[in-house]
Amino acid sequence: MKKILTALTLGVALVAAGAAAPASAAPTPSVPTISDRTVSSGGTTTITAKATKRYGTKIIAKSITAKRGSTVIGRNKSSIRLSAGTYRVTTKVKYKYRKANGTWSKVKLRLNTQTVVVKTKVVSKPRTTSTYYKNCTAVRDAGAAPIYRGDPGYAAHLDRDGDGVGCE
Repeated sequence: MKKILTALTLGVALVAAGAAAPASAAPTPSVPTISDRTVSSGGTTTITAKATKRYGTKIIAKSITAKRGSTVIGRNKSSIRLSAGTYRVTTKVKYKYRKANGTWSKVKLRLNTQTVVVKTKVVSKPRTTSTYYKNCTAVRDAGAAPIYRGDPGYAAHLDRDGDGVGCE
């Protein structure tokens, strides 16, 4: 029984001593998410290749490629102008990282693909007042008296007491 326990104990000790520590993953630069954009009718927005180096990394180059369906809008550019639509945007980052022995690695590549939606902003028509009354006599002649704030033709000069009702 003692031999079995010793063998088991040694086996556990050998397994524990022989188990290699998991290799830590090499650091990679961080690529931020490109947020959806809103543009006015007929307008465009610019997206830019961005990457943030992490401790022990060196960014060599960064670029973006944008596709709308199967059509390539821009390939390997530092920035691209987009109009309204849905795009697949791939950010490409070339980088090196410092190894444990202090030397730099070969150039590595990180790709990050995401969907970016560029929407058209709904612009409400500005309310135009095409009706103008010179005085309250003109309002009464037009049959619009009393005239209320917000009605076409209302103006402060028609409302003496400022209560929102003109030509009372």
